[in-house]
Amino acid sequence: MSVLSEVRAITRDVHQSLDDHPLLVRFMSQGHIEAYQNFLQTFSLFERVASAKAAKYIDAEDLKVLDYDSWGIFLQSDLERLPEGDDFSFAERYTHLLPDIRTRSEFWGLLYVLEGSTLGGTQVAATLPKDWPSEFLRRGTQAKLRWPYFCRRLGELSNAGDLLNEDVADGAVKAFNAMIRIFDACLKVSSGDKPRRATLPGNSEAASDMD
Repeated sequence: MSVLSEVRAITRDVHQSLDDHPLLVRFMSQGHIEAYQNFLQTFSLFERVASAKAAKYIDAEDLKVLDYDSWGIFLQSDLERLPEGDDFSFAERYTHLLPDIRTRSEFWGLLYVLEGSTLGGTQVAATLPKDWPSEFLRRGTQAKLRWPYFCRRLGELSNAGDLLNEDVADGAVKAFNAMIRIFDACLKVSSGDKPRRATLPGNSEAASDMD
């Protein structure tokens, strides 16, 4: 069994739990812009983990494609354009919930979750209200280029013995569970169930566009 097939099989249930999470439902189906902001903030935390560890666990040639610093630029831009701007206390509240990644194999498991999530994110972006800042999902992830590259390199590193399939899966499970924990925590402090059809900065017609 290939490393990709093995990781998919082991993470199937926790992956589905993340896909079905109420926080994602809130912004994708119910128009909660606060939930969307929490999603971007959570992804920003994970991007920082990837960026901080990339030089240690990713070959220099791979970093030319798997560049996580560029994600940070797009995420920051989108967050700053949301009604409440970038809530810098978010990192203080939730950093302790991030996964404890200790090996190269686990790191590539984390990347499996991040790269796969952005691939689905391009489809999510198409369903968002037009005035919601979504440059990260629409073009900042470069998911159509990166995902095939990531899968190829994951397989090559596994076949070469540079990665342990079981540890890659463990890293992915850690990442999925950590994202779920942060989403759970966000919902606990959510400001009510009513969708926030807020006017975005510089756009007085935002509320009507979301209807």
